[in-house]
Amino acid sequence: MDFDFTSVKGYLQRNRRQFEHMQRSALCATNNPGRQVLLATQAVAFASRHTCGLLNAPQLEAALCNIAQQHKVPLAAKVLPNSFLHVLTRAYPTGGHTRIVERWIEASPTSQTHSVVLLSQDRRPVPSLLKEATHTKNGQLHHMSGFPLEKALALRELASSYACIILHTHMYDPVPLLAFGTEDFSTPVLLFNHADHLMWLGASITDMLVNFNDTRKPLSLERRNITRLYHLPLPVAAPGPFPTLKDKEKLKNSLDLSPESKILLTIGREYKYEPFAGLDFLSTVETILNEAPDAILLAIGPSPQHPAWAEASRRTKGRIRALGPIPNHQLGSYLGITDVALESFPLGSPTALLDIARNNIPCVSLATPTNEYDAFNAAGIACSTPQEYSERALSFLKSPPKTTLLYEIIKQEALPEGFGRKLAKLSKNLPVKHHVWSVQPDTGQNLSSVELFNAYNTMQLPVTKKTMLQNMVYRSLWCYTRFLYPFGLSRSIYNRLNSYGLL
Repeated sequence: MDFDFTSVKGYLQRNRRQFEHMQRSALCATNNPGRQVLLATQAVAFASRHTCGLLNAPQLEAALCNIAQQHKVPLAAKVLPNSFLHVLTRAYPTGGHTRIVERWIEASPTSQTHSVVLLSQDRRPVPSLLKEATHTKNGQLHHMSGFPLEKALALRELASSYACIILHTHMYDPVPLLAFGTEDFSTPVLLFNHADHLMWLGASITDMLVNFNDTRKPLSLERRNITRLYHLPLPVAAPGPFPTLKDKEKLKNSLDLSPESKILLTIGREYKYEPFAGLDFLSTVETILNEAPDAILLAIGPSPQHPAWAEASRRTKGRIRALGPIPNHQLGSYLGITDVALESFPLGSPTALLDIARNNIPCVSLATPTNEYDAFNAAGIACSTPQEYSERALSFLKSPPKTTLLYEIIKQEALPEGFGRKLAKLSKNLPVKHHVWSVQPDTGQNLSSVELFNAYNTMQLPVTKKTMLQNMVYRSLWCYTRFLYPFGLSRSIYNRLNSYGLL
């Protein structure tokens, strides 16, 4: 992988200057708390989308905690024992973020009650699996609406009756800080570090930071200066019933595949496959297909209309097939016909690969800074080069293993029984009381490989009409917030914009 570190450095410096400009605007808006909250949100949202070499924002956190401490709400007199409240910004039908919450709840001891609150779901449908998991654990599903401070005060009042709060919120969501940025609130707060390599809000209110990737533990210790750490693996759902031979034949027939065809499967969002720095997923797959004439790649996530995928399909005469997004409950049929799983690169999809590996399907991963995961390292599935990646896949196609080490690791620590044991242990080590913590600034002196990798990747992405429009919308909304807010902004309009992460 060849990096032009000079250009990356310039990109990071430009992003940092822009973040600092947006941060100053937020810090100056002390006479209008609503405006200050939105400007702080927009600054961190920018930094989470555009790597700037900083992982925390102590000044913005202090400003939000100051607002939190100026507002009181009645708190519950009694706390329900063994009760947990999972706080999400939004829940999604696809991707790994919401699956983690569902599986956490499913694997929890039956003696516990688990509820969920959605801060910005608005009209988006709630995934059925999340509803079912919450209902099974005798929990409730709550929705919040309104401006950030309204939601935060309602959340503080609601959360005060629970024994533990677990944050799964988006990086830029200010509501948890506004809710829990005061020591009037005493329930301990855990934060699941799903965006360990990005800037996020919440260090001030995190009584325990739950990491899922020990390889990035230094980012918590050295860059965020948080020592209150706990480790959990990514949870994996139990394998569903495998399709019968007849079901497999039916699916292959519907896809116009021969019964003897070998299936390579990859699952990931479209942007994760964009080539850069000599890492080209589609080119690597074509190398595999040239050596395995009976193999077909099925890609769940990328659109068949995407120019690169459409061209790859044309070149291979339909042996590379992008299927677009597929609902989680329908994935089992595709896993049933899969011979080898290929993780996306340059950017990885560890949750998707774990979902495949739980079925004892051989998996291949490429060792990049974004694909690092403890179980992958322990199982030895990460290849150092695209050539090794191709050779490993071909080897699995030629001689399928009876079992895989990754499957054995998952069975021990990530499937419901094993993950449940880890949650039971976590329950015995929970913080006793909530505190508002001092956050040390991140100097950004020693950037991690994952930050450099992400920055370089973002630089190389093509500038499309869609990205230009998105940037124009973000810029327009920031200007509106800075100069015109709250003129013309009703609660319903805000709820809608907020549900799409625009404001």
